[in-house]
Amino acid sequence: MQYYWKNGVQVSRGFDDDAVLVKPGRDGSYEKRAYDPDELFAEYQAMGRRFKAGSKHKVYTRGAKLTDEQFNAFMQRLSDAKTLDELHAVGDDILKEWTPNENGRYSAQWDEMSRHAQALEKEMQSKHDSVSGVSAAIDPEVKAWARQFPNEKLWVYREDGELFFREGSPTGVKTTDAEDASFRNGKAKHTHTTSIGGTFGEDDIWFTTENWLSEHEVEDTYHGITYRLVRNADASEESVEKFARAYEEESFRNYDRILGEIYDANGGEEAHLHGATLEEKLEAEMRLKPIQHEWLTNNAGSWGYDYYQAT
Repeated sequence: MQYYWKNGVQVSRGFDDDAVLVKPGRDGSYEKRAYDPDELFAEYQAMGRRFKAGSKHKVYTRGAKLTDEQFNAFMQRLSDAKTLDELHAVGDDILKEWTPNENGRYSAQWDEMSRHAQALEKEMQSKHDSVSGVSAAIDPEVKAWARQFPNEKLWVYREDGELFFREGSPTGVKTTDAEDASFRNGKAKHTHTTSIGGTFGEDDIWFTTENWLSEHEVEDTYHGITYRLVRNADASEESVEKFARAYEEESFRNYDRILGEIYDANGGEEAHLHGATLEEKLEAEMRLKPIQHEWLTNNAGSWGYDYYQAT
């Protein structure tokens, strides 16, 4: 056997007569196999090259760093987004404008911005809010108008038999993540108390699907009508999420369309949420409710729910 030095490491070539490497196997046994130190050294070098080329161990603290002005501007653009589509579009723009270096993007800034965007998205989805209409979640004027009506009430009959109850403003009955976790497979009921009334709002559907409720009932106390949504055997975790997203997209699309028609009919130059009056927004929401009811009647079954007007 020959010994020599290579790049500061002592290696050997060849074997003595009938010599082999004996190495423990993963199962605790011993396996005899041929052994070439040059080949092992080459593999070691290759591993080093792969590591330096970039892996999950990149030094992200050395990533591309924004100036304070750039970072604050990006954070403000995220905060200014009014809808989920706008928020996602801003996120895409930031990724394009914030060019990473060989170590990615500066981790402290990236993490803070990600948390900010996630919090905004969660707020927009308002999965913990039962709201009366599309614009109530984002329009202070509509929220202020709703305060003249009685509070909403929420009951959840948990799977273990315990009853959860909460009462809150007409535009929101908030629950915590911990409370939501206890609602799984439960049965919920809540009220809509404003004159808009009507069936499930987008946030009601999110509350139903994300908490995997077996049943959910909404009582329009103003008009004396009850609507019910019951999960059936065709539902899956994937299908119910798609259901909520489809309903949200359809509701916002129809709301914008209706509001535009009202705004244009009243002499408006452009159909835009912030260009309409409170009366026009409320009229749009009231006209939306029958459309939502029809959509749920025709489409809820495709996603694993039975939907109907109970009274």
